[in-house]
Amino acid sequence: MSDPICRWCGKAYDAHAILRPKGAPQPRMPCAGLRSGFMAKPAAPSNKHTDSCLQKAGDAEPIFVLRAQDQLAPLVIRHWAKLAAQAGTPDHKLREAHRCADDMLAWQEKHGAKRPD
Repeated sequence: MSDPICRWCGKAYDAHAILRPKGAPQPRMPCAGLRSGFMAKPAAPSNKHTDSCLQKAGDAEPIFVLRAQDQLAPLVIRHWAKLAAQAGTPDHKLREAHRCADDMLAWQEKHGAKRPD
């Protein structure tokens, strides 16, 4: 398997180590520390999530991700949708958020959920 790549900048994990002394441990905070430690193993190309907000985020823009395994995620998404509605967010975005919360609840029923770690 290839070396892991950084989810945020797309560089190979080793590319973050250009300035480290030879033999020093691999840095835990790639991309100037703005997106600390979020690494992914290379995967087969996929069309999944090609229009997501992750694709639209700027190079140094902080991002917060909720996963279905987090027992609080559906509740947090529904609360966000309530606040977003009050702020005038378009209905299609609110429906998308509620659909995501529903999908997460269904996933949790099938796979279980845990408190955030």
